[in-house]
Amino acid sequence: MDILHTRCRVEKSFREACIIALSETWLEDSVPDEEVSLDNFTIIRADRTRDSGKERGGGVCVYINNRWCNNIKIHNRVCTPDIEMLTLLLRPYYLPREFPTVVISCVYIPPGINTNTAAELAAHYVHTMLSKYPDAPVLIMGDFNSCNLDCVLPSFEQYVDVPTRREKVLDLCYGNINNAYTAHVQPPIGAADHNIVFLLLQYKQLLKRDKPATYSITQWSEDTTVQLQGSLACTDWSIFDGDLDIKTDAVVTCTHTEKGSRKLYRANGLYLQHTSRHTLLHR
Repeated sequence: MDILHTRCRVEKSFREACIIALSETWLEDSVPDEEVSLDNFTIIRADRTRDSGKERGGGVCVYINNRWCNNIKIHNRVCTPDIEMLTLLLRPYYLPREFPTVVISCVYIPPGINTNTAAELAAHYVHTMLSKYPDAPVLIMGDFNSCNLDCVLPSFEQYVDVPTRREKVLDLCYGNINNAYTAHVQPPIGAADHNIVFLLLQYKQLLKRDKPATYSITQWSEDTTVQLQGSLACTDWSIFDGDLDIKTDAVVTCTHTEKGSRKLYRANGLYLQHTSRHTLLHR
């Protein structure tokens, strides 16, 4: 734990991580949060309980960077003989418009269990979240050992493609956003036997990906209103001999002549002026 403390203080990649997810923490109720806390991070734990059928080991926890998000809701804590799981709902300070919230699940699946049962349980909780938040990005990560979710979550992408323990890929991360992350590894911390997996964001928001369509609209201003009043006042209406259609055409002609126009950009359902679009693209 001291090594993790130090790396969070001196290394930018740790200090500015949005979340740090740990599996097989071996934490118990007798260990207070203060002993395992990190500066500027909020810790959420799901320690192993007797429901797992085991007394030691296991457990998961998630550290959430306070500079990234402080709107945190615990959706569930699950502890069974086949899977240990912590699911959180997060609403970061900045979130692309297309996402209402972010769902994070940290799991630990012990070795030597029924992998089909574990996969079905994980998929059940994921589908529950998707039914409530169909547009939300859902990430499920952790130590899966010999289990995988490819069959039960076929629409999800698995982002980790590098060995995480010797030559095996045991630590996985599934998500419902294609090409959202790339994975890089670093050596284990302390006496741990699993590599550290860094997930680097590759996702680009829709506003930056979609090419905007340009629209021209007409708009009244104070100057054009005065000009229209002058045009109508200077018109010799007696020449129309009471023909309403001709008078109407004359008024429409004056209106089209005097109204100004401007360009708007439409992207992802939003109509933006050029200055607003430029500001958003350079955030």
